[in-house]
Amino acid sequence: MRTQTGPKTLRWNCRITGTRPIYSISLLWTIWELKLSDKNYYGSGFRYGRNEFISRIGERPTAEDVPIQPGEVRTFKMRKEIFQGLEHYMRNNYTGPIKSISLIFDFLTFGDDTGFESPEGRPFDRGLRLVSRQLTPVRSFDSPEMNQ
Repeated sequence: MRTQTGPKTLRWNCRITGTRPIYSISLLWTIWELKLSDKNYYGSGFRYGRNEFISRIGERPTAEDVPIQPGEVRTFKMRKEIFQGLEHYMRNNYTGPIKSISLIFDFLTFGDDTGFESPEGRPFDRGLRLVSRQLTPVRSFDSPEMNQ
């Protein structure tokens, strides 16, 4: 990322292998070599679709919502300003190579209050009454250095 011939952005290609269209998806990325002064790791996310699919129960697709269709390949790309911030941070705070970038699943919805959430990909159905949901504990997501 630091040379003139190196990549100028982070891209991730996603092929939809399921049978239902996806209206919203959220993926997080983290660079474990870049630990910030607040002890968090440098990272951001990729998102497709409106935030309301994540934040509003009962949200349904409108004519403006274009789903990712089964079999379709979608390229997620780091926004220019995020990449520029990463370059700036590395230029001023980090001299080593980037060995890996972790991609973490966050959320996916089919536009009908069903989908998957959390790094474990737990299915959800927001149409179910809250008292009838089976909640399972979420395992913690530790950084590699915590697992040594």
